[in-house]
Amino acid sequence: MTDSFEFVLEPYDTKTERGVTGTVGAFGEVRVFHTRGRHIRPGDILRTEVVSERLPDTYLTNIGMAGEPYLSKKATLSVGGILAGLAYNPLGLRRSARALFIGLAGREYGYASTGEGHAVELRRGGDVRVGFVDGPHVRKTSGHRRFGTAHGPVDAMDMAIALVFERVDVAWLSTGGMLATAPFRMISSQNDGDGRAR
Repeated sequence: MTDSFEFVLEPYDTKTERGVTGTVGAFGEVRVFHTRGRHIRPGDILRTEVVSERLPDTYLTNIGMAGEPYLSKKATLSVGGILAGLAYNPLGLRRSARALFIGLAGREYGYASTGEGHAVELRRGGDVRVGFVDGPHVRKTSGHRRFGTAHGPVDAMDMAIALVFERVDVAWLSTGGMLATAPFRMISSQNDGDGRAR
């Protein structure tokens, strides 16, 4: 567990990965990425991973675009070998109605858009919060610097969950993103949105 702190994640691109990396307080160096390449086809299962010596092995898999998985009922989220339950309603009219709810190892989390600049926040109970917001675009990469804040007794499981979503398409959390991703959701026929955990 750790006290409140701030940190910065820098975007990076290589021939095989697109992600963010940085030092996250007492959790040390982390890397969050999805694979990329010319051989990714529609319907392929894509994977985002969190790599760190001080965080549990964490990944999310699903279909998506350009190597980045997107969130649906068919997504698989694993933290330290434990599979999470995911529940949400991407058709909700308000941001709070579209929040993602995560059940993992007896814990309950909420993950929601909190405003402009792709601002998001993971919450556990009333004390634990991990948030991210866009900083400036970084030249020679495809991404923005991400400013992170952690409040309360954030532990390794909390941080791993918050980090993995930094390279998952959760555009539907915001109103604009919900409208922009609607065509892809219709094409992919994911049949998600009933708000029940798997």
